[in-house]
Amino acid sequence: LVIGKVFHEYAPKMSVYTEYCINYHEALKTIRNLKKSNEKFAEFLNSMATTKSELRGLNLESMLIKPVQRICKYQLLLRDLLRNMEKTHKNRNQIESALSEVKRTATKVNDAMKDHDATRKVVDIYNTVLDLPDDLVAPWRKFEVEAIAKVVHVGSDTPTPLEYRMSLFTDLLILCQEDESFWGEKTGIYRCHSVFDLTNLTNVFHESESSKTFEFKYKKITETGSAVAKYVFEFMNASTTIQVARVLQKQV
Repeated sequence: LVIGKVFHEYAPKMSVYTEYCINYHEALKTIRNLKKSNEKFAEFLNSMATTKSELRGLNLESMLIKPVQRICKYQLLLRDLLRNMEKTHKNRNQIESALSEVKRTATKVNDAMKDHDATRKVVDIYNTVLDLPDDLVAPWRKFEVEAIAKVVHVGSDTPTPLEYRMSLFTDLLILCQEDESFWGEKTGIYRCHSVFDLTNLTNVFHESESSKTFEFKYKKITETGSAVAKYVFEFMNASTTIQVARVLQKQV
């Protein structure tokens, strides 16, 4: 069998898929926008898909997804080959090694895509929320999770929970509130209310995995010194609470 040898040799080179997969969704968005704004472009794509027999009826979007699916299909092919191969076959070790190589490449591609998405989300938030820090977009900062939270600043003048949209990054937690019109109607425009530098967390307490709440203590730095404040967060579901608490606990 030469299959194992070929995959073993070329699997490390499959990292070229990374950039393609990262740009795939932007490419789809561009095509959809062009089809809406350019009638001739849309007609051309439709004509190619319906008249060119070599395309087998596939449109451009259907062809663009093929490379994204390719690495997954390679894994399925090698698994099927191993499943139908004798345990004592002389080439079995080679196929197993090839499968491991393809898995490693797939993991690298997936990690790169997640990293890219996390960075892009930071930019999206910066472009859609008012009054954010000017240096929010930074190479080291990645998006973690976003959710609606009810927050209590213990000991403040407002002891009742206030609702915020929380955006959590690798090193910052930001609370935003939706602006209201003169008549008290929601405007859909969010404005930054509070920014927490996670390096200033002093304690994070999450009681149990079924709990929807957690709390942390935060060292506020002022011109005259520092003071520790306590905040209690409540989310709509326990899974979000767990995700947020774990990110924060890494910082303490």
